[in-house]
Amino acid sequence: MNGSNTHEEWCDFLNLSALTFGVTTRALDRGKIYFSEYMDKSTPTEHNQTHIAIRKHGDSRMYIYAKWPSLQLPDLMSSNGVVEKALGRQWVVNVFSFWEDVYRPKFASESGLSVKEVINPIMGDLRLIRNDIVHHSSISSKPNSGRCTVLKEWVQVGEEIEINEFKILDFMMHWGLVQIGPESVEQAGLFKGDGSSATDSDS
Repeated sequence: MNGSNTHEEWCDFLNLSALTFGVTTRALDRGKIYFSEYMDKSTPTEHNQTHIAIRKHGDSRMYIYAKWPSLQLPDLMSSNGVVEKALGRQWVVNVFSFWEDVYRPKFASESGLSVKEVINPIMGDLRLIRNDIVHHSSISSKPNSGRCTVLKEWVQVGEEIEINEFKILDFMMHWGLVQIGPESVEQAGLFKGDGSSATDSDS
């Protein structure tokens, strides 16, 4: 499959999916600081709600499509908080769905195989993790993610499934899509093993 048009498309898709997770989780860090500062100034009560709203073009009204108790926002947006957990689980579901419905059939057609003959152990494990996320309230179970082989370190049976940036890094490494950059985070903004991170830009 390497070197094919479908393989290039698949790698581009994985890159975009990882980028979306990385950029969004970094935005959470900034958002947490913003809301913490906001609450220090406004001292909201347990009854205050923070709204996510948008104004349609040509319409002066604001449309609120999401809300949450203001006091809970910093914890929700914290590292490994509710929002980051949701993003990680959405990443699993999204990546596997595109594999199963788009890229696996393309690989099959390109290789002259049936879809069932296109087998990848990493994606097989992601399917099992996805099944527990969707059908088992994100709790690892023996019939599903408990049978993982390549990604077995990602889960522990009976425990909540959490998908963080290190696991996405691990996934991208399996596909050969990780580069090792300079040591200096200040220079390159690359992910480091101590968990510090920032966005990177080419000069």
